[in-house]
Amino acid sequence: IDESGLLQDVKIIDWKLMSRENPLHYPALKDFVEGKRPNLAKARLGTAGLSGFDFEGVNLIEADLGSVYLNWANLKRARLEKANLCGGLLIGADLREAVLAEADLAGSFLMCTDLKRADLSNARLTKTDLNTSDLSESKLMGADMQKADLRNSNLNKANLTDADLSEADLRGVNFTGAVLKDADLRGSKFILLDLANATLSGAVFDLNRADELESAGFKITRSSDGYCTIIEDAAYTSGRQST
Repeated sequence: IDESGLLQDVKIIDWKLMSRENPLHYPALKDFVEGKRPNLAKARLGTAGLSGFDFEGVNLIEADLGSVYLNWANLKRARLEKANLCGGLLIGADLREAVLAEADLAGSFLMCTDLKRADLSNARLTKTDLNTSDLSESKLMGADMQKADLRNSNLNKANLTDADLSEADLRGVNFTGAVLKDADLRGSKFILLDLANATLSGAVFDLNRADELESAGFKITRSSDGYCTIIEDAAYTSGRQST
């Protein structure tokens, strides 16, 4: 960059190939290059560069993908139960209808990822970046989403029963038709209007949001421990109109 702030002498570098290992170093992946669909359950893929790879419907149960580069990869309907994706790079990946139950995605980068109808029940998503991702109709029951970044994501009709969303960033999320029964939202950042059409019975919030929740029509109980619990949804929740 010169003194005027303009770029000079720009060189194009394929940083993806430089920063990740050639997938052919991993025997389990050679069949993919040849167009075959092997079983990759419990596979250990190290730091392979798999950007754009087609894993549709592949068995990756308990696979170790924690350091694998999977940006823009096709993982539609893939089996990823109990897989390790901790710290993984899955920006823009297609995970529609994928099964990620009990998978570890803590600290992963899933911005702009398509997770529509994916099963993430009891998955670990602490500090995961899901900014602008599509999680509509997904299963997130019991998921650990503490400190996750969900800004501007789509959770339309998602099931987050018993999910831990404490200290998560929920600003701009589409919660229309979502179920957050018994979910923990203490310390989370949210705009109450975004939650207006979600089912929140049993959900727990910080006590300092109690008056705001009551003003919006929710019935709550206050705890001496510094939190409040929704005991009845607002009349308009889940499409119900007040009379």
